Amino acid sequence: MVVVPDGHAVVIHPAPETPAVTVSAVGVVLAHFGHGGDDPDELVSLLEAAKRASTAAAPGSSRGWVGASITLADLFAAEDPLVTVEAPALVCTIREGGLHALRDARARAAFETWYRSVLPLRPVFAVVGRPSLEDPGWSCLAAFDASLIHVENAQEVYVEVLRPNGMTYCGLVGKSPQPVELASPAEGPLVRAPRYARQLLAAMESGGNAPAFAALRSLRTAGFLAGLDGSVAMMNFPSLRVPMLPVFGDLTSLARMAQETGRTPGTYAFGSLPPPKLFAWARSQGFGLALGAYRDDGKVMYLPMMQDDLDAFLAAPEP
Repeated sequence: MVVVPDGHAVVIHPAPETPAVTVSAVGVVLAHFGHGGDDPDELVSLLEAAKRASTAAAPGSSRGWVGASITLADLFAAEDPLVTVEAPALVCTIREGGLHALRDARARAAFETWYRSVLPLRPVFAVVGRPSLEDPGWSCLAAFDASLIHVENAQEVYVEVLRPNGMTYCGLVGKSPQPVELASPAEGPLVRAPRYARQLLAAMESGGNAPAFAALRSLRTAGFLAGLDGSVAMMNFPSLRVPMLPVFGDLTSLARMAQETGRTPGTYAFGSLPPPKLFAWARSQGFGLALGAYRDDGKVMYLPMMQDDLDAFLAAPEP
């Protein structure tokens, strides 16, 4: 435990799960990419908000960026700590899938333009966990030779310490943060898939399976609940003649469904398959799929996929 001495103030910023832009007490813009997801419009909005906030960023003359090995106790010492470089005016936090939306060409172009525009702010990217090789955003950042730093704890990422002399020292929290290492491509669903949910809900309202099929093909994998023994969690709908497997586009929705159906952590697992394989499996085993999405009011909606629907999806040509 570290005791904050009189005259000092400490603020530790986490990396939130959802995209957001905030400005710290000393004018550093914090662009939180969150877990990202499948929505390029959401990513573009985040970049625009970060750029607007950066125009009001405070000058860095009263801020100093300290080395990664500096501890909070060092920042409270009588002597000023070693300042390695001028403090950045933009700190970006990225969690799993945070750059996944850069698969979209428009979002990727917007990101590249945005990055060039914020270079005078000396941006630093704090990456929680290990990003996937398949996310195109990492190739963009590598091409720009961006400052990528790996941190362990999403709840303690960026710290500002205001000292009695009016100087604020900033840095990333952790035990000597290391450069980011890319992991093998992830196989499971995204943590968040807001665009897929919107498209699926719109397909339910409009009728017809074509919009739902298009939404499905945008998914890397579709997820479902499974037992620890490998069985799948079927549901029976009174109006339907076959058992149905509820399917969602992201882990957040799956976890929400598990909670709402009374499942306790440790009693279930997440399963996933690419949509074509999932449809072929359901077709061969004789069960249906219930494509689920949560509305803004919290109600879950399902679009049933019966055997004829499974056949239609499998027969439709890839776009």
